[in-house]
Amino acid sequence: MRMPRSRIGRAAVGAALAAVLLSGCTPTPEPTPTPTGFATDEEAFEAAEATYRSYLSAFDAMDLADPDSFEPVFAWTTGAALAKDRKTLTTMHANGWLMTGAGQIVSMHEGARSSERVTAVACIDVSDVQIVDAEGASQVEPDRAERFGLALSFTYSSDSPTGLLIEKSESAEDQPCE
Repeated sequence: MRMPRSRIGRAAVGAALAAVLLSGCTPTPEPTPTPTGFATDEEAFEAAEATYRSYLSAFDAMDLADPDSFEPVFAWTTGAALAKDRKTLTTMHANGWLMTGAGQIVSMHEGARSSERVTAVACIDVSDVQIVDAEGASQVEPDRAERFGLALSFTYSSDSPTGLLIEKSESAEDQPCE
């Protein structure tokens, strides 16, 4: 049995009207986390800062005389950053160096976020950090800047408590660090 055209027309108009009215009452959905775990750029950059702060804490807590204390530092890195840290810390340990003091984040600025990584620039104060050899001679370059910029690249990782690992850290000489 076929419906008369007037009923079909009224039914279609009624359905369209109901859809319009109901859509006006529907709340705006919350941002949905992406496969990376972050729904917004702000969340991703907050995680990047938390990751770098955790890395610095692990770095400051390590003892160059105890290679097992390097593992918490390595846990926050991957790729080029991990390879660089492994080489540097192994060399410092082999040379019998001692590090005292702690680096501090002065500021951290958002970079970009993609489906593969998050970038940021950090200004680090290392004026309190001293490195000496077994005889007590400083291994810090006399002209080392007390503050410097670092261009940081983070990659997504489900193995990290923050959802990110540091994959690259390079000097950012073109970035002001005050």
